[in-house]
Amino acid sequence: MSVGGAVKLSRSLLEHPILSGAVPAHHLRVFLTMLLLANWRSRRWGDGTRDVEIPAGSLVTSAAKMCERCGTSRQQYRNARAFLVRSRLITSATTNRYEIVSIVDWAAYQWEVRKEKPATEPTGNQRTNHRRKSGSL
Repeated sequence: MSVGGAVKLSRSLLEHPILSGAVPAHHLRVFLTMLLLANWRSRRWGDGTRDVEIPAGSLVTSAAKMCERCGTSRQQYRNARAFLVRSRLITSATTNRYEIVSIVDWAAYQWEVRKEKPATEPTGNQRTNHRRKSGSL
């Protein structure tokens, strides 16, 4: 698995029950793991019988893999997944062999690379590297 890239977290999560302390910490751990594992672009995946299109913001996993990755029991994972679905943070489609999890509003968690023109003049309290010539004001 290649590791790279970035995701962003909205400060609106501070208002969400997942960070209020009202739910167990493993709920957040499961959500963040899903967010970090989600495809950053659409991909085709073979389930052994057919090819399935896995869109950006989704991942193919299983309860066993998620439990291992998150350090949770199966029951903790099921509870966390059910909470995330009820909270409309994810959707989940499960088969007898795998699960496709989709992050709701996945694009909101993606890092935007902005290519802005650098300012030509210093703003506010920015310092310049220009030195005054002696004898000039």
